[in-house]
Amino acid sequence: MKKIILSLLLLPTFVLADNLNSLTIGYGQLDGALTDLAGSDNIDGISVGFTSGSNKAIFDIEHWQATGDDDGWQTWANVAFAFDDFSTGSMYAGLAGTDGDILDDEFGLVLGYQKRSDQGTDYNFSATSYDGYVVYGIDVIAQNGLSLSINDYANAMTVMQIGYSFSY
Repeated sequence: MKKIILSLLLLPTFVLADNLNSLTIGYGQLDGALTDLAGSDNIDGISVGFTSGSNKAIFDIEHWQATGDDDGWQTWANVAFAFDDFSTGSMYAGLAGTDGDILDDEFGLVLGYQKRSDQGTDYNFSATSYDGYVVYGIDVIAQNGLSLSINDYANAMTVMQIGYSFSY
């Protein structure tokens, strides 16, 4: 109980960290063998993501919802810890999890390199291991807030998204 209360007291500090909080809204498309199983060539959807952190630790969560004739959802989350400083670019390691209609209750390890600050273009290159397969990701957020994300799920599915990121 004491650990839970301490965690709740520290959460506002983590969420209100300087210059690393953002809300991203995007439009994306899933394509590949996993979408073929659903009877579609590709599945369109919208996403909402939230990122919060400091120069040493970042928490990301994103929810994707199918639109149009297709039905489905997927939520991804990870916590990452920098070896150096995210504001200048750093290797990181962390834990990742996903749940939804495509991948159900998967947990894994994530390694990558990320620059996240309020100066210039931000980017993230990652490799996440889920139960024997690897997801490779590239995320780029321009200074003006435009974002592009490409994730390849072990050559079985590719998720491409464009969006806008609001930093605060």
